[in-house]
Amino acid sequence: MKRVLFLFFISSICLIAQTNSDSSNYYYSKSISAYQQKDYPEFLGSTIKAVKFDQENLLLYYNLACAYALNNNVSESVQILNKMVDDKIELAFNAESERDFDNIRETDEFKGLLKKISEAKKPIVNSTIAFVINEKDLIPEGIAYDPVEKVFYLSSLYKYKIVKIDSDGNISDFKKQREDGLVPTLGMCIDVERRLLWVVSSCSTPRENLSKESIGMSGLFKYDLTSGRLIKKYMLLQSEKHFLNDVTVAPNGDVYATDSHVPAVYVIESDKDEIEKFVDLTGEIYPNGIDITTDGSKLFVATNNILTIDTKTRKIQTLKHSKNLILSADGLYLYKNSLIAVQNVFYNRVAQFFLNDSYDEVVDYKVLESYNPLFNIPTTGTVALDDFYFIANSQLGSFNTDGKIFPAEKLDAVKILKLDLRK
Repeated sequence: MKRVLFLFFISSICLIAQTNSDSSNYYYSKSISAYQQKDYPEFLGSTIKAVKFDQENLLLYYNLACAYALNNNVSESVQILNKMVDDKIELAFNAESERDFDNIRETDEFKGLLKKISEAKKPIVNSTIAFVINEKDLIPEGIAYDPVEKVFYLSSLYKYKIVKIDSDGNISDFKKQREDGLVPTLGMCIDVERRLLWVVSSCSTPRENLSKESIGMSGLFKYDLTSGRLIKKYMLLQSEKHFLNDVTVAPNGDVYATDSHVPAVYVIESDKDEIEKFVDLTGEIYPNGIDITTDGSKLFVATNNILTIDTKTRKIQTLKHSKNLILSADGLYLYKNSLIAVQNVFYNRVAQFFLNDSYDEVVDYKVLESYNPLFNIPTTGTVALDDFYFIANSQLGSFNTDGKIFPAEKLDAVKILKLDLRK
C-alpha cells in the first residue's frame, strides 16, 4: 500500500475495537497484520473478505489491487486499477510509485496502465503564490488567519514554534522553539471575537531535537493574540498516547479538537474551561480536519469519510455522497454552502464539495487545484473572506525513520498558495 497511507492508517487501525469478528474492520485489521508480516496470501484473502463487507470502500479496492500484485496476479490487479482510473478515482494514480506493484511493473498490462495514468494526471493550477518562507526546515502543518490584524500564523512540526506573517509579508516568531513547552505544533484556529489563538501541540514519534520524554504529549494551548501571552494549556494524559490534530472554535467560544490516534473529538466548553471527550469515534480511521457551521449547530470531521456531528444531541452521521467520491481530508473548511478539503492521501488536490441545504449530503464537487508542481504534501489551509490560503509543500515526509530531518539541500522554501474561491 502507499507508504503515506500505511503510516496514517496503521497507527489507528490497531486501536479499533473489534467487537464483531465477522466485519469489514475485522478483516481489514487482519489484512494489515498479514501485510506487516509479509504474509501476502493471507493479505489477499483477508482483503477479499473485507471488500465483501464494504463494497463501496475505495481504499479496500486499492489494497486489493496491491494484494493481487504481491501474489503475482497481474490481470486482477490491473483490472481493478484500470476501473478506478476510468472512474477518475485518483487513488489509483499512486500505482506509479507504489512499491507493492514492483513485481508486475514490467508487464505489458501494467505499462499500459501507467500510460493511462500519465494521461489522466493533468495538473490543475488556479492558485498564485501568497508567501514564501525561507526557513526550509519549518515543516508547517497548520495555518490560521486573523481578519482583524490581517495576520497569518503557521505551525511547525520540526521547530516546535509558531510563525507570524503580517499584512506586509514580514515573517517573525510569535512563539519561539519550545517556548511555553510546545512540542510539534499542528492545527490552529482563531477566536476572532475573544482575540484568542488556539494551537494544537502533539508529539507521537521520536525527533532528533526533542527528548524521548516528550513522546505522547498532546494538548491545546490558548494564547492571547494581543499580548502573545499563554493563557492556559489543556493536556491529555500522556500515557494514553493521544494525538490531538486539528481544532475549530464555535461562535459561543466552545473549542473542538480531533484526536487521531485514540479516535474522538474533544471539547473545551467556554463556561467549564476544561478539556473533556465530546464524542467517541472508535471505528473511524484517523480523525483529522474539523470545522463548524456559523451557528455552531453542526461539526464536520474528516476521517476516511466526512462525519457530521450535532453539537446538541451529539448524533454522528456520515455525509452522504457518490460512491465513487472519496471525502477524506487533512484540512477541512466550511465556505458558504460548501466544504473546502485539502486531500493529500487518496488525492493530491484541493477540492470543493457543495452541500445541500441541510448540510447532510454532497450534491456536487469541483477540483480547485491538483498536481501543482509545487506540491509536496499539502496539508491545511484557512479561509480569508473569499480567498483560500493553503500550505503547498509541508514536506511532512522529509524525515528518516529515526526522526532526523533531511539535509537542507533536499528541502525547499515553504510556499503558501492563494485560491480565489469566487472563480
